Amino acid sequence: MLEKFFIVKSPQCRNQGYTLVEVVVALSIMVMTLMLALSAFSFTIRLRDTLDQRLFSNQEQRNMMLFFEKQILYSEKIFVKGDVVYLHDVENKAYYNQYLITENIYKTEKRVSRRKVIITKQGDRYFYQQMVNSAQFTTGVECLTFQVLDAGTKHQRVCVDAKLENQKTLHLVCLFSGEVITL
Repeated sequence: MLEKFFIVKSPQCRNQGYTLVEVVVALSIMVMTLMLALSAFSFTIRLRDTLDQRLFSNQEQRNMMLFFEKQILYSEKIFVKGDVVYLHDVENKAYYNQYLITENIYKTEKRVSRRKVIITKQGDRYFYQQMVNSAQFTTGVECLTFQVLDAGTKHQRVCVDAKLENQKTLHLVCLFSGEVITL
């Protein structure tokens, strides 16, 4: 008679569904796993973007220094006026280039710009006429210096130093066999 009031289920009947606790535990484990996977994915994307940016920046800096090296080796004459060095333009031999740091007016960063100059000789004196032509080489350069060492000797050297915003310093030394003229 007690069997009518208390229905005892067999073990097979008890395993037909999930309890609320089991469902909540399973969902929380799935959410934690998905959050871990998404955070790993976002970290990987950020790391890739950072490495791409560094690689592009390093390549841009390398190209700038290779351009300066090519221009120094291409020059027949280098003009020096105080601490300013004028190099032959690679594209047009009539022009000389002066490189300087300018502020980018659209962004808060500095860039390397080029000012083209025509230098003419009248008698024994040289005169130069400035023509502004801004061409961007790279951004993030704090300081750029050109220096002619051992001028007038057999082994003249032209040093290019670039201090970048990320505290990295680029240094280039080229042997120069042309004529160094002081204005």
